[in-house]
Amino acid sequence: MDPNLGRKKAERRLRGLRESLRAQLCAPGPGSSAASRRLLPWRRALRRVAAPPGTSISRFMNHRVPAHKRYQPTEYEHAANCATHALWIIPSILGSSNLYFLSDDDWETISAWIYGLGLCGLFVVSTVFHTISWKKSHLRMVEHCLHMFDRMVIYFFIAASYAPWLNLRELGPWASHMRWLVWIMASVGTIYVFFFHERYKLVELLCYVIMGFFPALVLLSMSLFTVEDLECLEKHKVNEKPCISCLLLQNKGP
Repeated sequence: MDPNLGRKKAERRLRGLRESLRAQLCAPGPGSSAASRRLLPWRRALRRVAAPPGTSISRFMNHRVPAHKRYQPTEYEHAANCATHALWIIPSILGSSNLYFLSDDDWETISAWIYGLGLCGLFVVSTVFHTISWKKSHLRMVEHCLHMFDRMVIYFFIAASYAPWLNLRELGPWASHMRWLVWIMASVGTIYVFFFHERYKLVELLCYVIMGFFPALVLLSMSLFTVEDLECLEKHKVNEKPCISCLLLQNKGP
């Protein structure tokens, strides 16, 4: 007997069952609310059989977990996490090197180093963690430590991303303290992850949001132009109005 014949019969039977369920669920009639309650088990059955085998979304994403538990990615999610993080390691290194070679003074060099290390560290740590979590999940302690480190490095990346603005622009008197306050915030976030990892996810999310937006308040007191910009504007003043070319070529010299 041909084994494909039995499979084709089963597929036809399953197709007929789907069509019958759809017809019953879509048929209007009196007492629709009561009928809907009676057909609730059929709706659940329809969700299970409506999609052909092997095409369920569960292959790509697992169900949500309680707040105090850690989400377990599928194989597809593991592969996507590794690929999307590893993809940016080399561009981050090249971009950071370009910033370093374009630096004109010590502060620019320091800012390039800080930002480059934060950016490259973010992608390297995340790639290593997702790779270990995917291929070496039996190393529970190593995976747990890398997961914590992956969360911690996000705080320092946020602080590093503010370094060029906080170090190279003219700040107001109160905003100048943000240069060191942002690193204290990153340290506090790191301590929180160390003691309360995966316990209060909403609080952890709020920490990331505050860390990301609070340093941006320095824009309210930040000077639009540096001292060199103002000198350039003063030198190229035409009829008491700044020259447009000077605005476009700031810090390029006269």
